[in-house]
Amino acid sequence: MARYNARLLNLLVRVRKRTEEVHALALAGTQRDIAQCRSYRDALLAQQRAQLMTAEARTHTDFDASDVRRFYQHERHLASLSDAKDAELQQLGTVEHEQRGALEDALKARKVVEQLKDRRQLHHLKEIDKQEVQQLDEAVLMHRTNRKAEGKAGHSGLLDEASQ
Repeated sequence: MARYNARLLNLLVRVRKRTEEVHALALAGTQRDIAQCRSYRDALLAQQRAQLMTAEARTHTDFDASDVRRFYQHERHLASLSDAKDAELQQLGTVEHEQRGALEDALKARKVVEQLKDRRQLHHLKEIDKQEVQQLDEAVLMHRTNRKAEGKAGHSGLLDEASQ
């Protein structure tokens, strides 16, 4: 059986916890980036809709082809930015999935080490209890042996005195 080393196991648990924290922070950062990217994309889509509404209103009232063309060009530019944000969101989603897997693995590793530590500690305490019981048994046996030896010595001494 491997020797119980509480310090080493405690250190290993702390390392696993720190690894888990690092993965959790990375995942939180990615989730924050996703939220920012989504809000930026939503703002682009809202601006794109506003451009289309403005262009439509301009075509009904004051039809100037160059103005309408600029509105539609700007709308296309906003659409391309929105598409780029969608691609970035897809990429961030993949990163988030990978980081979530790494976090789950780190969590499992920490739990395994904690269970190992608990089992080793329990086994160590059982061994200590077993040694204490053994020492108590030896002490009781020694005490009984001494009492028997004293009893025989005292008893034979009485016989010797009675015979004289």
